[in-house]
Amino acid sequence: MSPEEMSKTPSAAAKPPFRNILVPLDGSSESESIFQHVIPLALQFHSKVTLVEVLTTPQALLMETAPGDLGGSLVIDPTPILDAEKEQADTYLQQAAGRLRNAGLDVDVRDPQGAPGAIIFDVARDLGADLIAMATHARSGLGRLIFGNLSDEVLQATPCPVLLTRIGPGSGAPATG
Repeated sequence: MSPEEMSKTPSAAAKPPFRNILVPLDGSSESESIFQHVIPLALQFHSKVTLVEVLTTPQALLMETAPGDLGGSLVIDPTPILDAEKEQADTYLQQAAGRLRNAGLDVDVRDPQGAPGAIIFDVARDLGADLIAMATHARSGLGRLIFGNLSDEVLQATPCPVLLTRIGPGSGAPATG
């Protein structure tokens, strides 16, 4: 390729690789362990960071809290529980965003309701996320069978690269997918 042709070709520097980084959180300090990787990336590439915590839907809450066969005798209003969850998530996300803003980052927060994997995919697509960065419990065996593995679900459906870091003992270098 000639120098003239190269000058007409957009360079990699013209578009930072990670303009929008999506960071799913679960409300725990452990999920924030991903911040140690997100902060330097976002600072280096001047990325916008969006924190998301997925909230329970009224239907899911009713399914989780309803005892066996009630025969229609008990009606539970999920509104107070869902309102408290939303308030707690808003407070948590604002605190987490504040820590990232103090590190010099541009941060937005979202707390939609739904199935976590589907919501993370939808938010990533809607934002045009260039990277999803999240901590994982990295369950295996029976734990994975019972609780599932959100990181697997995200890896399979995501429209962009995913940076994973393991929570807890034995956590080492981040895995990418």
